[in-house]
Amino acid sequence: MNTLFCNGKVLTLDGNSDIIEDGAVIVRGNTVEFAGSAADRAYTECREGTVFDREVDLKGNLIMPGFKNCHTHSAMTIFRSAADDLKLDEWLNTVIFPREALFTPEDIYYATILAYMEYLTGGITEVCEMYIDPDAVAKAAADIGKMRHEDFIRCCGQNLYRRKVHGIGDIIHNFDLQIVIA
Repeated sequence: MNTLFCNGKVLTLDGNSDIIEDGAVIVRGNTVEFAGSAADRAYTECREGTVFDREVDLKGNLIMPGFKNCHTHSAMTIFRSAADDLKLDEWLNTVIFPREALFTPEDIYYATILAYMEYLTGGITEVCEMYIDPDAVAKAAADIGKMRHEDFIRCCGQNLYRRKVHGIGDIIHNFDLQIVIA
């Protein structure tokens, strides 16, 4: 799928955090081929001969790289606001751990999907996952269609290993949520 984002501002995050006012972004498949000014020669060359499956007029709005959540226990999102007035050790030992003990892999799967959908609506496109059932988390990531076909996953302190995931879909506006399970 080829996508053109045009008529917007591009935040480059190039070290200077420059904002390009007449910005455009060209995405081929899941690769950003161009991000910059629509007046650049490189934009014209990149666009030439490309048939776009989707063209998004940003109408002057900002487009930028996704946010990264570098430490998350996504399935715990379902416990949000559960006795959140307690000290951490009391909260974990009296509220969270007893509830987690009742969690099945299916519960973790659905709670993780809920969290990932929430992340995407907030612009988070990559997470480092720390939850207790890496298989349920990886299945959730694959099933919402946001994990690359092959990704490196680290499970609970073990060495990195490679896992293939299948069923990649296109449901959240072509965001590519990348999951690292630690």
